[in-house]
Amino acid sequence: MSTELEDQGSTGLGFAIGFFGGCIGVALAAAIAKPDTKKGAFMGFGAGIAFGAVMGLCAGVLSAVANA
Repeated sequence: MSTELEDQGSTGLGFAIGFFGGCIGVALAAAIAKPDTKKGAFMGFGAGIAFGAVMGLCAGVLSAVANA
């Protein structure tokens, strides 16, 4: 009896696709990727949104301090 594991994809690859590819990357991953790759893409997209929000907040604070 052989118990061979089926390849479920790569969470790391999916994360990179979601983080750097944004909406287009997530849409492509959701359409054609394997389950773990899809999961990683959504996590990467969320991390990209959070990173962008933090960077925007930092830029706004620095701009306000510089102009004060």
